[in-house]
This record gives sequence, C-alpha cells and structure tokens, in this order.
Amino acid sequence: MASGRASVGLEAVRETINAEIATLISQNESSPHYFVDILRQLRMLSTDFLRQRGLSALQDVVASSVFKVCCCADMFISHLNIRSP
Repeated sequence: MASGRASVGLEAVRETINAEIATLISQNESSPHYFVDILRQLRMLSTDFLRQRGLSALQDVVASSVFKVCCCADMFISHLNIRSP
C-alpha cells in the first residue's frame, strides 16, 4: 500500500515538472539558446550542495530583478503623482 501512495506522489511530481518545463519552453521560444544553456548548467549540479547553491543564486537574481522593477514602477508612479494637477 505504501508503494502505491509513493507512485501516486511521484506521478504528481512528474506532472508538475512537465508543466513547469512546458511553461519554460513556451516562455523561451524566441531565444531557446538560453533555455538550453540553463538546462546544460543544471545537469552539472551533481550534488545537493551544488543544487542548493544554484537555487539560492537563482532566487537572489529573481528577487533582485523583482525589487528593481518594483522600485522603478514606484518611482514612475511618484513622478506621475507629482506632475498631476
């Protein structure tokens, strides 16, 4: 019975992975070389330690870019508010 639940859980993980990969492929149709390069680099992360460091680095890049976008948007909105009558 436990192996049945494990296979259901594994199938759910596979479905999630497939959905995420399909989204990445769709998002990178205009520049697929980036996606291919990322996948090649991910394959080289052969230990949990390296995978965790890679994930942390990606999270830092995403957080930094989101912060910059939010700051730019806030500055733009502030600028509009100053200029409005």
